[in-house]
Amino acid sequence: MITSQSESAVGQAVELSQRVILATKRATITTLKNQDPSSGQNKAGGNPASAADGTDDVTLADKAQIEILRKYADGLLGTGEAIEFAGFNDYADLLIALAQNGMTLPKPADTRLHQLHLRYAREVLQPILRCHDR
Repeated sequence: MITSQSESAVGQAVELSQRVILATKRATITTLKNQDPSSGQNKAGGNPASAADGTDDVTLADKAQIEILRKYADGLLGTGEAIEFAGFNDYADLLIALAQNGMTLPKPADTRLHQLHLRYAREVLQPILRCHDR
């Protein structure tokens, strides 16, 4: 028999593990943002000349973020995953980044479950719609 104390402990353990996973992902993104794309080494203050003239190269983190956006736009990642993996604060940040990179809004993920939902919707809705066309 599971007691309320053990349920609470399990809930706390799950929450803690989720926080650890999120912190690890954020640390990875921060590390990628601080790496020099040409050498893979951490930047030591960056390049003052490129910062001054606005010609800073696309960083590894930017490339990773763009790849995440592409996967999201193609329906390969869910909204929550894309926000978390890209390091955004919320859905608005995600949509803004999509627009800034010339990407379309996402399509549903092409999963077996989605295909079943589509088939079910067609089976249910098409007869109803045909009935109303007459």
